[in-house]
Amino acid sequence: MFFLVSNSRVVRSKGFEEMFGAFEILAEKYTNLYLIVVGNGYDFAHYQERAKHMKKGNRIKFMGSRLDMPQILKACDIFWFPTHFEGSPGVVIEAMVCKLPIISTNIPSITENLVNGENA
Repeated sequence: MFFLVSNSRVVRSKGFEEMFGAFEILAEKYTNLYLIVVGNGYDFAHYQERAKHMKKGNRIKFMGSRLDMPQILKACDIFWFPTHFEGSPGVVIEAMVCKLPIISTNIPSITENLVNGENA
């Protein structure tokens, strides 16, 4: 199994539409791919419902808010953070500390911490 993990407020502005759309495409090609969604937010129920209607939505696991993120990150393969905007990306730094490859949006507050091909 191969685990993608996202850790943020579960709201549209954090890129969940794009992430779920991309996951639908990837999950068709990679049968062992799973998405772990960590966090809560006002769109949490919406995305749980959306996953129920996706062909491979049973491979999206919603974990809610967690206090054991280092352990979760270490158990996953890639950190995914498609946010539309971000101030200080603490979750990206956490993923870096856990030495996870990172897929993220190309916005300055995030890309100043990432080097394509090295940690992103």
